[in-house]
Amino acid sequence: MGTSMPWLPLFLAMPLLCACVSPFGLDTPSVLSTEPSPEAMEVSTNTAVALCFDHPMDFLSTESAFSLSANEARVEGSMAWEERRRLVFRPRVPLRPGSRCEVGLSAKAEDERGNNLATPFVLRFTVSGATGHPRPCAWNRQVTRP
Repeated sequence: MGTSMPWLPLFLAMPLLCACVSPFGLDTPSVLSTEPSPEAMEVSTNTAVALCFDHPMDFLSTESAFSLSANEARVEGSMAWEERRRLVFRPRVPLRPGSRCEVGLSAKAEDERGNNLATPFVLRFTVSGATGHPRPCAWNRQVTRP
């Protein structure tokens, strides 16, 4: 008289299944949205760059992986975080009108569980002469109800 254990194969496969999701596997973070938008042409000179992520991110590794250049010259500035999912970079001085800018985020950026970006992220935009401010990520927008 043998005992049937139909659950045994699933039980034995569980370590392999768990390796496919965070924190140990393929659940990699990615950039969901940006401000300015990719290839934007009319970006203000005093713009801040915002990257919104699908995972809460590790501050140190993500900030180290970030870069902004204008006409191939590195742009200095400060970084701030909102809800561990939104990085905002504010240039120290206004960007020059007509500058072609490139934001880079290397694959060394990690989420709070240690998962790296699957591939480096690049955002390009062009600066105009107007002024403006970055918009919040969609989940940060507040709706006023009557």
